[in-house]
Parts: sequence; C-alpha cells; structure tokens
Amino acid sequence: MSYADTISLSLSTSVLFNYPFASFARLPVSLTISLSHFSSSVLLTPPQPHAQHPTVTLNLPSPGTDFVLNIQTKSLMGSRAKLADVPKLHELITHQIRRVLLEKGTWKIVLPGLASVSEVKEDVKREQQAGELPVN
Repeated sequence: MSYADTISLSLSTSVLFNYPFASFARLPVSLTISLSHFSSSVLLTPPQPHAQHPTVTLNLPSPGTDFVLNIQTKSLMGSRAKLADVPKLHELITHQIRRVLLEKGTWKIVLPGLASVSEVKEDVKREQQAGELPVN
C-alpha cells in the first residue's frame, strides 16, 4: 500500500514557565506536522464467514518489518529571538508517530450496513479478554 496524499496538523500555543514564580515567562510555540508519504505492506483479513458482526482487519507489518514514513515538521519558538525548524523536535515527533503505528498496527474496519461501531467495540473487548488481540 502506498498512501499519496497530504495530511497536515497545525498547532499554535504558548508554554508558561513557573520559575521563579507563577507565569514567569511565556514562550510562543507554533508547530505544523505534514505527512508527505507513507508506504508499507498491509495484510487485509476478510470477515469470518459466520461472524456475528463482520469486520475487515487491517494489519501493518510486524515490528521487525520496516515501512516508509516521511513527515515534514515546521516549528517556530519564541517571539523575538526565534528558533525555527528544530531538528531534534522533528526526530522526536517522527519517532513517536512510528512507535504508535507499530504499537497500534491492527485496525478493525466496520463494514457499513452489516455492523455498528459499538457492536464491534464489544467484540474487540471480548477478543482482548480472550487473548486473541493485543491490548492497545
């Protein structure tokens, strides 16, 4: 599977420092994260023939298998002396996104008209309790 689209998330906030007293200093922070390319092998499992609530299961590769994840980050910190596009921030964000994708690499997709999301959530809870699915 190769995903070719642009997804962007922008965040603007400020960090308050409380040393030596409350609200001592404020650091404006602006961050934009854009997904430019995602490529991976994917395992699609069709619904079980006699499943009460049919779903398609989408699995990313196991942690040993790698996938391509290209993310662009734009960061701006400070109001006067500005720090722009900090490389370490890009590394931290990319690492966390990769970690979450590997940890939660299994998704159940509800087939429209055949099951509801709440029914499938109950099925997933039962499967997790029985030890058939990893707990996310």
